[in-house]
Amino acid sequence: MWDFSKLPMEKAWGYEEEDKLFVDALLGKTNIPVDVHEGYKAVKLVEACYKSARTKKSVGLPLRDL
Repeated sequence: MWDFSKLPMEKAWGYEEEDKLFVDALLGKTNIPVDVHEGYKAVKLVEACYKSARTKKSVGLPLRDL
């Protein structure tokens, strides 16, 4: 098991690496690590979680109506 408790929060939770990947992509040093479609799917997943919590029922993906 890995112990990240001694690392600063920004490093342990991945913020530092995420920011570096984003900036490097903006500067053209690397390709974007995640495209718009992956971002869209993440938003739809969170919306499904909220809908499930609100209705107290299971919901399927992809969501057609909210």
